[in-house]
Amino acid sequence: MLLILGGIMIIVIVAAIVYRNYTQNLGKEINNTDVQNVTNSIKQLNNTVKG
Repeated sequence: MLLILGGIMIIVIVAAIVYRNYTQNLGKEINNTDVQNVTNSIKQLNNTVKG
């Protein structure tokens, strides 16, 4: 019984670590695309003002 509970706890801990890493990487990806979109919008606005 103790081994089963220990195994379940290890599985839960590993799943929590994997989920945390996944959400952190997802957040970085979203931030990168947002920054790129804003940069592109600023460049387009700058070209419109110059042109």
